[in-house]
Amino acid sequence: MNLTGKLYKKLNKEVKSDNFTIQKFVIEITETFKDIEKKQHVIVEAYNNTIQQLDAVKQGQEIRVMINVKGKEWQ
Repeated sequence: MNLTGKLYKKLNKEVKSDNFTIQKFVIEITETFKDIEKKQHVIVEAYNNTIQQLDAVKQGQEIRVMINVKGKEWQ
């Protein structure tokens, strides 16, 4: 799935081990339904090498990211 929006905020990097670092960031997306625009904030995670790409993006800049949505069956 692809998301396009503006980089709203970068959160702190978390070093989990020598080989694993994670950084969460928030993308502001705008959805339009029946001529009404609604802004939403979506939190996304970047891992290891992809964090370097995120470092080059400034707050407020347009960004497009590919995400994997994971979930569990509700019981």
